Amino acid sequence: MKTITRILLSLCLGHLMGAGALAMIPGPPVIRECPGCHQALEQLTILSGNLNGAKTWTDGKVMAPMLPDFPLLAPCPHCGVLVWIYEARELWRKGLGQPATSEWNEAWDHLKLLALPSEKALLDYATTNKLTTEKEVYVRLRAWWLANDPYRFKEDGDRLAWSEVQRANLVALASLLDTKQDHNRHLKAEIARELGNFAECEKLLSDELNEKCEQTAKIIRALAANKETVVREVRKASLDRSGDAK
Repeated sequence: MKTITRILLSLCLGHLMGAGALAMIPGPPVIRECPGCHQALEQLTILSGNLNGAKTWTDGKVMAPMLPDFPLLAPCPHCGVLVWIYEARELWRKGLGQPATSEWNEAWDHLKLLALPSEKALLDYATTNKLTTEKEVYVRLRAWWLANDPYRFKEDGDRLAWSEVQRANLVALASLLDTKQDHNRHLKAEIARELGNFAECEKLLSDELNEKCEQTAKIIRALAANKETVVREVRKASLDRSGDAK
């Protein structure tokens, strides 16, 4: 049973390497049931991770090889229905030092991994479902990140024009963000900048943010001053003494 072997290896590695280990340690999977077709889904977990080698972007996305961002909403590999993973019925789980919650089914040894939903799937979902604010922000934010992905590693130049649907998504997302929270104010300012609304961006960032957000805010201010609209990586050394974004 390949999955059981993986579980035992991950538990042993976690014990031997300890909490200070640099490598990401995968954890036991959780098996859930798709609410659409009632087939089994494998939810991946990790025992230990870190932000070594992580890249952070002005739109809030973090790409961390040792701390993957497992999707909360993903298409079922059997029927394609988008499933809120943590709300799907749990069929099997094994916590550290705890017995499994049920008998392992050998059919689960070869389950297809959950894939990330496409930008189109997320945009369609956001516009055809009545969602809580928290869920709608999650869906629209990740659709934005997917729209920005082709531009993350370009050193210069602006992005192509936003499509009408993409622009509508950004406007809707901005309306959902509570600017009393610094992180949301930073995201809303970045949306304004990427849409070319530089004055609005600068106004949103006119007051200093908390230390965690201020580094990114400085970069966004400099990019807005330069009339740049493309997403950029946040680097500690990304500002020179004059405050211009590099």
